[in-house]
Amino acid sequence: MKTSTLQLLSFTAILLSGCADKNKIFWDEQLNSTVPQLTPQEILPIPEPSKYCKPDMESYLIYGFGLNFFNEKKLSDAKSCLIMAAPQNNRAFCHLADMIKDDDTLAKNEKDKIVSNYISYSASNKDWCAEYNMYQHYTWGAWGAPKDKALGARWLRRSALRGYPHAQSRLLSHYRSEKNLPHVYAWSKITGDFENPSLTQELAAITQEQKAEGESLYLTLKENVHSKDVLLAEAIEENTASAAAAIQLNYPEVFEGTTPSDRYEITKKAITLTHDKSINLNTFSKVFSYVAISLHAKKQGLSTDILKNIEILKLLESDELTYPERLDRAKTIVSMATQ
Repeated sequence: MKTSTLQLLSFTAILLSGCADKNKIFWDEQLNSTVPQLTPQEILPIPEPSKYCKPDMESYLIYGFGLNFFNEKKLSDAKSCLIMAAPQNNRAFCHLADMIKDDDTLAKNEKDKIVSNYISYSASNKDWCAEYNMYQHYTWGAWGAPKDKALGARWLRRSALRGYPHAQSRLLSHYRSEKNLPHVYAWSKITGDFENPSLTQELAAITQEQKAEGESLYLTLKENVHSKDVLLAEAIEENTASAAAAIQLNYPEVFEGTTPSDRYEITKKAITLTHDKSINLNTFSKVFSYVAISLHAKKQGLSTDILKNIEILKLLESDELTYPERLDRAKTIVSMATQ
C-alpha cells in the first residue's frame, strides 16, 4: 500500500503539533492566561520627545540613553527614553516598573496598577526579569497581586528556565523546602550545586525511583534551559546600547560621519571583546577608546584591525591612561601607519 504525500504531510503535522504542545506545557505557557492581555499602547503613556530621545532615532540608542539615565538616577530623562524604547525593547518595562515602585508622587493604587501592567506585559512576552518580579509579587502579595505562593513558584520556574542564575538558585531552595528530591536532584545539576555537602546529605535519602525521575528531568532541563551563552548574548546587546548611548552623550564627535549600522557594529564588537580573556578591555573607558580609535583609523584609510598594531593594543590595555590620552597617542600611531 502506497502512502501519499498528503498522508505524510498530515502525519508530520500531527507530530509537530504534539511537540509544540509538549513545549507549551514545559514552558508553562498557560501562565500567560493568568495576567491581562495587554498591548504597549494600552499601558504606556504617549512618549514625549526630549532633548535626548526622539522617535526617529534608532531604537537601541533610545534604549541606551534610558539605561544610562536610569543608572545615573536621572529618572525623569530615563523614564522619557524608556517609555519611547519599550515597544521595541521588552526589558525596558522591567526598568520602568522599578522606577514606578520608587515614585513617591503616585498614590498606592495607581502605582500598583502601573507596576502590575508593566510586569505582566513583559513577563507574558518572555522576559526573565519580569517573570522573576511576578514570582516576588505573588509570593509576598505585593504591587496589587494577591498572595499566591504556588502561582509565584510557577513564574519563578519560568524565569529559571530562561537561565537567570538568581531565579535558578531560588527555585532550588523552593524545591529543597518542599523536600521534592527529584527536582532538587535535577536543578542542583543545572546550578552546579549537586556536590554541595549539604545537598549531598539531603539527597542521601533519595530512592532509586526518585533518582531516575530526577535524572530524566535533568536531561530535559539540560536540553531546554537557556545557556550562559544565551544570557551573554543578551547582555552584550544591552551593554552595546548603553555604551553607544554613553559615547553619543559624552563624546558625540566620535560618531560624526558614521552610519547607524557602523556605530552599532563597532560598539558591539568592543563590548564583545570585553569578554575575550586574551585582551584586557575591561572598562568603559577602554571600550570608548577602542570605538573611537577604530573609527578614526577607518576614516584615515587604515584597513587592518587596530588590535594587530602592538602599540595601539598596549594603549588600549593600559590601566594608567585616560580616554583622551589613549586617543591622542593612537592618532599619532595611525598617522604614521598610513603615511
